[in-house]
Amino acid sequence: MFFMPQFPGFGGIETVSANLIEYLGKDMEIYVFALKRAEGMEVPECLKGVFIPKSGERAAITEYYNEVVTACGITHVISQGGFSHLTRIVLNKKRNRDVKVITAFHGMPGYELIEFEGLKKVSDARNKKKLKWKLYWFLGLGEAVLEFKRRKYHRIFADSFKRACSKGDRIVLLSDGYVDSFVSLYKLEKWREKVVAIPNPCPLKYADVVPLPGDLRADEVLYVGRLSHDKGLSLLIDVWSRIKDRGGWKFRIVGDGPAREALEAKVRDSGIGDVVFDGYAVEPGRFYKRAKILLLASDFEGFGMCLLEGARFGVVPVAVDISAGVRDVVSEGAGVLVEKRDADKMASAVQTLMDDGSYWEEMSRNAFAHSKKFSIGPIGGQWRNLIMSL
Repeated sequence: MFFMPQFPGFGGIETVSANLIEYLGKDMEIYVFALKRAEGMEVPECLKGVFIPKSGERAAITEYYNEVVTACGITHVISQGGFSHLTRIVLNKKRNRDVKVITAFHGMPGYELIEFEGLKKVSDARNKKKLKWKLYWFLGLGEAVLEFKRRKYHRIFADSFKRACSKGDRIVLLSDGYVDSFVSLYKLEKWREKVVAIPNPCPLKYADVVPLPGDLRADEVLYVGRLSHDKGLSLLIDVWSRIKDRGGWKFRIVGDGPAREALEAKVRDSGIGDVVFDGYAVEPGRFYKRAKILLLASDFEGFGMCLLEGARFGVVPVAVDISAGVRDVVSEGAGVLVEKRDADKMASAVQTLMDDGSYWEEMSRNAFAHSKKFSIGPIGGQWRNLIMSL
């Protein structure tokens, strides 16, 4: 049984879960327990059942979860996300201890420390929007109080991962490159053998994609994803503003989110041309199919599914080297990694790909070839082997 915040849906966790469900459902009985359901979305046909609690209270959810596990004869639970509120339910005191629990963490180690700095309450504190913060800063205690809150925020994640390791059976990360830092950062040396890595698979719906050659594509640079400040869209717009010789190229932004209005205003007020906001797309494949370059400059990124999806279509990724997960996808000549969040260097990389068709074609072939390593067959096989080993 997959245990998730929401199912079905078009987010990364939902998409990855749906792919694994279809693969594992060939010879396993698969169920889903989700805290809420998005209406109007397709559910994999192989699913034996989807359970949504009627109550939002943790005690009621936990009781219902235990009932479902028993009634369906569940032998293994995959908790998707590693979130604290999910972990407390899955590993509750009254659970069936014979059921194996695998926690899948979809982020990068330490992302919460970066995320903390972007929280509105932290911004309000630094801007002294409340009397107590004015007093803290006046007394010279502002940074000390913020550091205390930062450590407290980090401890929520650390405690959740400790619970997942000590009381569960395995915790799955997205990259081998995360294992050492994850174990060290969250002080999990005692349970190191329970920490393993399996990358996300490329969506099953893209398995038979054949990339188009450059002369059949549009001259487009692409971003696909949520429009939020942590995704680095402001930097990407700065990158585009530095592209002086566009020659008819466009920067197409596919997605929606809380930062959209501010980003559109930035483009409008600065007079940057050739930027198109397409909004949310249920199926981004049509954009991957025709674009040539894909950009990613997130503050933190566990894996970067858009990079993998784009590469499957032969779109060349240009990404900030923010994590081992991003490096796994953009490696072996399958794209360009920019060491730091440097708009000039990123713009130079994009300009080179725009100007040199032969270089782009080589990169496109490499990206497509490298993406095959993340096909559902080998990745799903790793999941099957893990499940059967417990």
